[in-house]
Amino acid sequence: MARVCSRPGCSAPATVTFTFEPDALVVWVGDLAPDATAPGHDLCAEHGERLSAPRGWRMEDVRANRPPLPKLDADSPMLSRAFRGVRAS
Repeated sequence: MARVCSRPGCSAPATVTFTFEPDALVVWVGDLAPDATAPGHDLCAEHGERLSAPRGWRMEDVRANRPPLPKLDADSPMLSRAFRGVRAS
């Protein structure tokens, strides 16, 4: 039987598993755990992307198939606009 999202009211197939450690104030989002009885909570793709950590916690995305951030050319107009007016200290 396929695993489904653990969000109430959502029956979409689970694609990620998240776990957390309250003492370390960290939340991990990873690939779907191979064992359905492993600790953590399963989420569908949509709820996995929208998951956020509580204020003061850090979120670590450890998914193997997460697309990498695009590499920007140093001369990119997007970079120059983003850093316009920023002074090096």
